[in-house]
Amino acid sequence: MFNRQLRLNGLFGGIDIEKKSNEAILFVFVLVLGIVLRFYDLGGESFWLDEVATTIEVKQSILALLKAGRLDEPPVYYILIDLWAKLFGVSEVGLRSFSALAGVGSIILIYLVGKRLFGKEVGLLGAFFMTISDFQILYSQEARNYSLFEFAVLLSFFFFIIYLDGGKKIHFVFYIVFSILMVYSNAFGVFVIIAQNLFFVLHIRKYVKLLGIWFVGQALIVLAVIPYFSPILFGGGGLEGAVDSNLEGLPMPSYSDVLRSVYRFILPPRRYFGMDMEWGDFLLWIYAVAGGCFMVGTLIHAARHGVSNWLAAMTKLPESLKGISEIRRNILLVSCWLLCPPVLLVLILPVYDHKYVISAASAFYLLLALCIWSMRKVIPLLISVGVLIILTVPGLGHYYTADVRDQWKEAAAFLEKNGGQNEVIVFAPNDSGVNVGNQQKAFNYYYRGPLPSCGIGPEELTDAEVWDILMQCVSGYDRFWVVVRSPTPGNRYKLFFLNTSRTSLHLIKEQQFVLLDVYLFEIKK
Repeated sequence: MFNRQLRLNGLFGGIDIEKKSNEAILFVFVLVLGIVLRFYDLGGESFWLDEVATTIEVKQSILALLKAGRLDEPPVYYILIDLWAKLFGVSEVGLRSFSALAGVGSIILIYLVGKRLFGKEVGLLGAFFMTISDFQILYSQEARNYSLFEFAVLLSFFFFIIYLDGGKKIHFVFYIVFSILMVYSNAFGVFVIIAQNLFFVLHIRKYVKLLGIWFVGQALIVLAVIPYFSPILFGGGGLEGAVDSNLEGLPMPSYSDVLRSVYRFILPPRRYFGMDMEWGDFLLWIYAVAGGCFMVGTLIHAARHGVSNWLAAMTKLPESLKGISEIRRNILLVSCWLLCPPVLLVLILPVYDHKYVISAASAFYLLLALCIWSMRKVIPLLISVGVLIILTVPGLGHYYTADVRDQWKEAAAFLEKNGGQNEVIVFAPNDSGVNVGNQQKAFNYYYRGPLPSCGIGPEELTDAEVWDILMQCVSGYDRFWVVVRSPTPGNRYKLFFLNTSRTSLHLIKEQQFVLLDVYLFEIKK
């Protein structure tokens, strides 16, 4: 059912990659490019807050992680990263290389899945889009579980597809095993299981003979994950308590977040280009150049082949897609894969972040690849892929030339160099919901200086409460440093310290870092 490569080639016609040697050369090129982009400058930036948490959690026992009852820390990643750290250490390169390797594995798997569903050309295009996505590179260069999670999702879908295609029990066993590992690598893997079951139910007539074994397999998956989820769901505050303790601080989600995730899967975020006029104009120029190339290239193509022929090719495309039920089923499968994780996340949990729905990214790359490949008689492949490259390369350039994570290493080095006698470091609350204690842990991971530190928390404090805690922190010291994370212009606590007209503070020195500001104050006599 799924393997309809020859029929797809006959359907769409045009450019073909018939020789296996050509296919292998192109795939090797994509794979090598993916390896280079994921391992290049792997340790160039310091760990950010969550990665520092990984360095701490990897030192715990698996039993301790299970007892912690946290939705965001299923144990598979920590079992594997613990073994990895014993071999390669806990440096930035040592820990991140595990995610980079999983990211490379995902490129291989998306090619195999795409080839199985829609043909080798679509598989190659999907793998290429994953390769050049800075979204994918970011999480392949982060010491967290998201890259491993996506790798496990692709393994689950790969064996899901080949089992439904061939019905071999060994493939179904592999599907069950990798689905369990998927959920144990990230709790949001549950949404992937739901997507697969939705597709199965929608085609229940076709798979009625498999219904019994399918039910047994899903029951085994549920029984396997119950030991982890039951204490979270039914003990210690239930699901609501688990969410509050693990995923707090993020804004309420909406369905517009789903659209932004789809954008983010392939294109760089606007923050890469800053909000000032100069970089804002640059971003507009990128879109203008890409749009211009798209229109001019398409017009030239239509003129060369005749406008009437071009219009005829455009009108025939929807009719041809309707004619093959296998293609429609495969598109439905990938659509369930794309939509279920983000939509269910919005419906069920009061949190949303693009990285939580990384499981849907592969489906988007495959649908995008299918769309571009099937329309190549109307819009040449060179134009479509070229436009995407124009849109993505500036983001890649920014990613590799500028820091995008918290610069804790640089801030710690600055204070080691500039800290004086009888001074103390104060960590301010922030408006993003990050615990002050976590900020101190991230700073202390790099700081080797003699200055003591103090945190002002929790996050929700009145100005009077902030002042009282501050006076306790700095009592007995001549001057004090303040570290503010996420120092946006409207950051309430940044404004509190800098508004010297309301306090008796005198600003002596300041230094800005990515997502961090450092200030030196003294109290006016």
